[in-house]
Amino acid sequence: MPDLPLLTALYLLFAGRIILNDFRDREGDAAFGKPTFLLKYGKKATCLLSLCAVLSGDAFLAVSLAERWWLAALLQPYIVGIAIMLYRLYRADGRKDEQISIGVGARMGNGLLVTLLGVLILANQHAGGTTQAVFGLALTALYLLNFIDFLRHPERAVIGYKG
Repeated sequence: MPDLPLLTALYLLFAGRIILNDFRDREGDAAFGKPTFLLKYGKKATCLLSLCAVLSGDAFLAVSLAERWWLAALLQPYIVGIAIMLYRLYRADGRKDEQISIGVGARMGNGLLVTLLGVLILANQHAGGTTQAVFGLALTALYLLNFIDFLRHPERAVIGYKG
C-alpha cells in the first residue's frame, strides 16, 4: 500500500476544502434546520478544522513524497497560501470577503493538485528530473504570482458563485 499516504493526503486536503462549503448557504441551512458543522460550532471552529485537515494532509503529502523531497518543498507555498486565506476567512466580516477568501484558497488548492499530479504524470512517463522540476516551478510561479496579485489588489477579485 505505498499509495496510502498520498491518498490520505488528498482526502484530507479535500476535507479541508469541503468543510467550507457550508459558508455558501448558511442562511438557508439555518432556516431549514440543517445541522451543518458551521452552524453547530461556528466560524472559528470551522476554519480551525479546515486548517487542521490541510496541515494533516500536508504532513501525509510530505511522507508520501519523501523520495521526491523537492516536490514536497515546492508544494509548501500552496499550503501557506491556503492557510493565509483561512485566516482571512476567519477575520472576514462580510459574505463577499468570505466567498473571496474561500475561492482564492480553493484556487491555491487547485494549483497544488495540478502541480502534484502534473509532476507525477511526467515522472510516470519517464520525463527527466529537469523537465519535472521546470514544469513544477513554472506552475507554482504562475499560481504564486496570481495569489500575490490578489493580496495586493483584493478589490479586483470577482465571485463566480454568488450563492
